[in-house]
Amino acid sequence: SAAARKQFMGFMMMDFRVCSLKFDLEGIRNDEEEDFVGPYVKQVSILDHIEISQVFHCDGLLLCVIKDKEGLVVWNPYLGQTKWIQPRTEFDRLDVYALGYDKNRNHKILRIFFDNRTVLGYEIYDLCSNSWKVVNVTLDWSIRSNQRGVSFKGNTYFLARVGYIDDFLVCFDFKTHSFGPLLPL
Repeated sequence: SAAARKQFMGFMMMDFRVCSLKFDLEGIRNDEEEDFVGPYVKQVSILDHIEISQVFHCDGLLLCVIKDKEGLVVWNPYLGQTKWIQPRTEFDRLDVYALGYDKNRNHKILRIFFDNRTVLGYEIYDLCSNSWKVVNVTLDWSIRSNQRGVSFKGNTYFLARVGYIDDFLVCFDFKTHSFGPLLPL
């Protein structure tokens, strides 16, 4: 219907829970007061028994990082399916994650793991083979432990820094399991 086409649906975090969010793109008005009425927010029931600290999106999937280092969950909201991911090594609250896919649209998770804000390594989880693979790279730049990447067409983009200056954009390519060149901002 025309009304459904004008609605936006998304997801947000609230009190360590994933919630669905709906609102009318033209605004919802209260006829009596002509004031904007807030969006409709509902906790996602399939994930209501776990606390989630971070959420990442790629290609319709949500990667949920479980609070207190217990693991990861990949959720397909359209199909209502979840997949629990167990760590190869213990997860840490400083770890950085990204979700992407390769040329065959096989989804993968990048994990950048830290110890006291120092990068210890990189690994990739393949959702098709259910396995972790260590990525051996040496970089002369860094991504901060509180950094969030943005997924676009299967790759993830991060702000990178050399020294103490955040002034570069860098792409992680899930097809080649490698970082691209630093792009000045």
